[in-house]
Amino acid sequence: MYQFAVLLRALACILITNSHMESVYPNKIFANGGLLGDVLFFALSGFLLYAKEQPVFFKWYYKRLKRVYLSTWIVVLLFWHSGTYGHVSLSRFVQLFIWPTKYHFVSSILVLYVVYYFLVRFVNAGLEHKNKKLLLAGLCLGIVFFTAFYCLFDFSYYHIDNVYSPMIWPLYLFAMMIGMYFRMNAERFFNKSCVFAWFGILLAGAAYAGTKLLFSRGKLPGTIQWLNQVTLLFLLFFIFRCFVGLESRIRLIPGVVFEPVRFLSERAFEIYLVQIPLIQLCNIGKKSFPTNLMIVLGVIFLCACVARLLVKIVLQAGSWFSVRVKKAEKIGWCAAQRALHHRNIKNTGNKRE
Repeated sequence: MYQFAVLLRALACILITNSHMESVYPNKIFANGGLLGDVLFFALSGFLLYAKEQPVFFKWYYKRLKRVYLSTWIVVLLFWHSGTYGHVSLSRFVQLFIWPTKYHFVSSILVLYVVYYFLVRFVNAGLEHKNKKLLLAGLCLGIVFFTAFYCLFDFSYYHIDNVYSPMIWPLYLFAMMIGMYFRMNAERFFNKSCVFAWFGILLAGAAYAGTKLLFSRGKLPGTIQWLNQVTLLFLLFFIFRCFVGLESRIRLIPGVVFEPVRFLSERAFEIYLVQIPLIQLCNIGKKSFPTNLMIVLGVIFLCACVARLLVKIVLQAGSWFSVRVKKAEKIGWCAAQRALHHRNIKNTGNKRE
């Protein structure tokens, strides 16, 4: 596992959790960073899922589905009777357990996994010009995005960063493509620091925060609010460039220091899933800050650990059952072969007689 990816996943988890604390903080302005955390997750998916030789689609997609759905179903079942998910009905059941679920990350990634798989197939077709193919795919995606923006999007008010809108999908896919780019060109960036990239983080970060503030206050026209997503992608690119270059240095961090980061990173998805209902259930009011924050964070972390443990138990039980079934099939096949062999010997003896 790449250590920079562990660090970035933990950072993304913290940013997303922080963005959901509007009802916890005394001032909701502190609850920011969620969209940056989202694009970090998608970029890491693009980085880690890239391979020069892709397996069969259904086998590859099933593995992704199992990881996403198993955690989602367990968390939904844990909080099913809390009232967080609304009125229980057949249509609501389908929404929660199939698609789009309660979680925008889940509904988005299940669609974008499919697009990403065939994008990798397109980029890997042939041995040359992979970067050019990825650039061509990015240009096509940009054309689709701007066509949809100016033909279908309501830009009379600022909502380009609404994570429940399909207009957010191009941003997430661009993020996955950035991750793919760094994986394809790993030898160019790994363990090679770049001072310019650190300045890029500062400039792109200021531009992203500035455009978000100006658009939300109506200081910039809504017809160019896509500029907010562009600055975010630049920020994402520079963050990836910096952290990829630090891989060897991150590996030198003592285990006692880095292990809590790894522990958090491994449970990042479950932390994201449980925090939505728990922030509503465990928040004792803004007036009790920071006590309410510590209670909410503690319960979130505890429940995420429980959910992760249940996921491991189910996976281990599934593996054990699969092994037992294969063993039973093998024993049955061997028994059938022995019976057939004895029948053939008997038939041969009868013919001789």
